[in-house]
Amino acid sequence: MPAISIIAHTRREDDHGRVPLRLRIAHRGEKRFIALPVKVLLGKWSVDKRRVTGTHPDSGEINAFLSDLGRAAFSIISQLERAETLITAQRIKDEIQEEREKGKGAPKAFLAFSREKVEGYKRRS
Repeated sequence: MPAISIIAHTRREDDHGRVPLRLRIAHRGEKRFIALPVKVLLGKWSVDKRRVTGTHPDSGEINAFLSDLGRAAFSIISQLERAETLITAQRIKDEIQEEREKGKGAPKAFLAFSREKVEGYKRRS
Protein backbone atom coordinates (compact mmCIF):
# COMPACT_ATOMS: atom_id res chain seq x y z
CA MET A 1 0.00 0.00 0.00
CA PRO A 2 1.39 3.43 -0.90
CA ALA A 3 2.20 5.76 1.98
CA ILE A 4 1.31 9.44 1.89
CA SER A 5 2.65 11.93 4.40
CA ILE A 6 3.30 15.63 4.70
CA ILE A 7 6.77 16.68 5.73
CA ALA A 8 8.54 19.94 6.47
CA HIS A 9 11.54 20.53 4.23
CA THR A 10 13.82 21.67 7.07
CA ARG A 11 16.84 22.27 4.84
CA ARG A 12 15.01 25.15 3.16
CA GLU A 13 14.37 27.35 6.18
CA ASP A 14 14.04 31.02 5.24
CA ASP A 15 15.15 34.12 7.16
CA HIS A 16 11.86 34.20 9.07
CA GLY A 17 12.12 30.62 10.36
CA ARG A 18 9.57 29.25 7.91
CA VAL A 19 9.99 26.01 5.97
CA PRO A 20 8.09 24.75 2.93
CA LEU A 21 5.89 21.69 3.19
CA ARG A 22 6.02 18.75 0.81
CA LEU A 23 3.75 15.81 0.13
CA ARG A 24 5.79 12.60 0.34
CA ILE A 25 4.64 9.61 -1.68
CA ALA A 26 6.32 6.27 -1.00
CA HIS A 27 5.53 2.94 -2.65
CA ARG A 28 7.68 -0.18 -2.92
CA GLY A 29 10.90 1.65 -2.07
CA GLU A 30 10.25 4.49 -4.53
CA LYS A 31 9.74 8.02 -3.16
CA ARG A 32 8.40 11.12 -4.85
CA PHE A 33 7.72 14.58 -3.48
CA ILE A 34 5.30 17.35 -4.40
CA ALA A 35 6.06 20.87 -3.23
CA LEU A 36 3.09 22.50 -1.54
CA PRO A 37 2.26 26.21 -1.67
CA VAL A 38 2.60 26.53 2.11
CA LYS A 39 5.39 27.58 4.44
CA VAL A 40 5.10 27.14 8.19
CA LEU A 41 7.11 28.25 11.18
CA LEU A 42 9.47 25.39 11.95
CA GLY A 43 8.94 25.67 15.70
CA LYS A 44 5.18 25.33 15.23
CA TRP A 45 5.33 22.16 13.10
CA SER A 46 4.40 18.90 14.84
CA VAL A 47 6.47 16.11 13.27
CA ASP A 48 4.37 13.42 14.98
CA LYS A 49 0.97 14.77 13.92
CA ARG A 50 2.23 16.23 10.62
CA ARG A 51 0.23 19.38 11.29
CA VAL A 52 0.93 22.87 12.58
CA THR A 53 0.22 23.44 16.23
CA GLY A 54 -2.74 25.48 17.38
CA THR A 55 -0.47 28.38 18.28
CA HIS A 56 0.71 28.82 14.68
CA PRO A 57 -0.82 31.81 12.90
CA ASP A 58 -3.51 30.52 10.52
CA SER A 59 -3.26 26.99 11.89
CA GLY A 60 -6.91 26.27 11.12
CA GLU A 61 -6.60 27.17 7.44
CA ILE A 62 -3.29 25.38 6.98
CA ASN A 63 -4.44 22.19 8.71
CA ALA A 64 -7.70 22.18 6.73
CA PHE A 65 -5.71 22.51 3.50
CA LEU A 66 -3.42 19.64 4.54
CA SER A 67 -6.38 17.43 5.49
CA ASP A 68 -8.09 18.08 2.16
CA LEU A 69 -4.88 17.30 0.32
CA GLY A 70 -4.44 14.03 2.22
CA ARG A 71 -8.01 12.96 1.48
CA ALA A 72 -7.57 13.78 -2.21
CA ALA A 73 -4.32 11.78 -2.36
CA PHE A 74 -5.90 8.71 -0.75
CA SER A 75 -8.89 9.03 -3.08
CA ILE A 76 -6.56 8.95 -6.08
CA ILE A 77 -4.77 5.89 -4.70
CA SER A 78 -8.13 4.14 -4.25
CA GLN A 79 -9.10 4.96 -7.84
CA LEU A 80 -5.82 3.53 -9.13
CA GLU A 81 -6.28 0.35 -7.07
CA ARG A 82 -9.84 -0.12 -8.36
CA ALA A 83 -8.63 0.35 -11.93
CA GLU A 84 -6.16 -2.49 -11.32
CA THR A 85 -3.34 -0.63 -13.05
CA LEU A 86 0.33 -0.67 -12.22
CA ILE A 87 0.81 1.65 -9.26
CA THR A 88 4.09 3.50 -8.81
CA ALA A 89 5.01 6.51 -6.73
CA GLN A 90 5.55 8.49 -9.94
CA ARG A 91 2.10 7.52 -11.24
CA ILE A 92 0.49 8.62 -7.98
CA LYS A 93 2.41 11.91 -8.12
CA ASP A 94 1.30 12.52 -11.71
CA GLU A 95 -2.34 11.82 -10.86
CA ILE A 96 -2.24 14.12 -7.81
CA GLN A 97 -0.67 16.93 -9.81
CA GLU A 98 -3.22 16.47 -12.59
CA GLU A 99 -6.03 16.65 -10.03
CA ARG A 100 -4.51 19.79 -8.49
CA GLU A 101 -4.36 21.40 -11.95
CA LYS A 102 -8.10 20.78 -12.40
CA GLY A 103 -8.98 22.45 -9.08
CA LYS A 104 -6.30 25.11 -9.16
CA GLY A 105 -8.61 27.78 -7.70
CA ALA A 106 -8.42 26.53 -4.11
CA PRO A 107 -4.61 26.41 -3.75
CA LYS A 108 -4.28 29.80 -5.47
CA ALA A 109 -6.83 31.31 -3.14
CA PHE A 110 -5.02 29.81 -0.16
CA LEU A 111 -1.65 31.01 -1.43
CA ALA A 112 -2.97 34.53 -1.96
CA PHE A 113 -4.48 34.47 1.51
CA SER A 114 -1.17 33.27 2.98
CA ARG A 115 0.83 35.94 1.20
CA GLU A 116 -1.54 38.61 2.45
CA LYS A 117 -1.13 37.37 6.03
CA VAL A 118 2.65 37.24 5.70
CA GLU A 119 2.74 40.81 4.40
CA GLY A 120 0.64 41.87 7.38
CA TYR A 121 3.09 40.22 9.77
CA LYS A 122 6.04 41.86 8.01
CA ARG A 123 4.44 45.30 8.38
CA ARG A 124 4.00 44.73 12.12
CA SER A 125 7.67 43.83 12.63
